[in-house]
Amino acid sequence: LVGAWLDGTNGNPLQFDTTWGGIVTRDSLAMPNAEFGAGHYNDHHFHWGYHLYAAAVMARNDPSFAAAHRAGLLSMVRDIANPSAMDPYFPRHRAMDFFRGHAWAAGLTEFADGQNQESTSEAVNAWYAMHLVGLTLGDRRMSDLGRLLLTLEIDAAHTYWQMPSASPSYGYPFK
Repeated sequence: LVGAWLDGTNGNPLQFDTTWGGIVTRDSLAMPNAEFGAGHYNDHHFHWGYHLYAAAVMARNDPSFAAAHRAGLLSMVRDIANPSAMDPYFPRHRAMDFFRGHAWAAGLTEFADGQNQESTSEAVNAWYAMHLVGLTLGDRRMSDLGRLLLTLEIDAAHTYWQMPSASPSYGYPFK
């Protein structure tokens, strides 16, 4: 099933969006609010994280899978966490806010109450999956970047959302 997404043989193939520089499905490009707003780049790291994780598991069991789908996997990674400021196709670190230390789920437009991070667990999964894909492709820089983003996301989750009693960020009754 992941292979069908990566090679475009599923019923809603992935396409490159030349307007915003990213990977979207055909349906979300036609109707940007479809698929949880995927055409507006909402939740991309969540969605691609599931695909990347499944692909890493498949590639571990069948290295030819990684070789056959390398370009598609790299495109998904570049869509959510492109490290290069020189890449003419994808923006740099689309989802990650390095100042805050976590990713934002809202894409091109803010929600009524601003940006959001509705699922730290899905963000953690995305960065872990990126790390695993880097390992399966033999790309140490991708693997290390995935580990860095994973560490930042976990630390932010502990800081902002899973406050221990010793939290310096929040006082009683929130911690």
